[in-house]
Amino acid sequence: MNTSTRLLDGRSIEGFEGLKNYLSLDRRDAFIEQFCRKLLGYALGRSVQLSDRPLLESMSERLSKNDYRFHSVVEMIATSSQFRQIRGRFYGTDE
Repeated sequence: MNTSTRLLDGRSIEGFEGLKNYLSLDRRDAFIEQFCRKLLGYALGRSVQLSDRPLLESMSERLSKNDYRFHSVVEMIATSSQFRQIRGRFYGTDE
């Protein structure tokens, strides 16, 4: 099975180890930013907004300070005002 590929920037990577190294070394900041955006958006049930930017930046900082432990950002989301004050549909109703 051929597991090599050429990326848009012309760089070649080989297999899972190559992808892991590329994401963790060369694209770490972009990967972490996108991870936080997607996780927050999923938790809030809406698109990430400009007003969420400070929380996203804090999430990225906390991840790096806590050895990239998933629970550190889950806790941060769960205690955020955005999460605790979700407005909109209530479960089981259309209100």
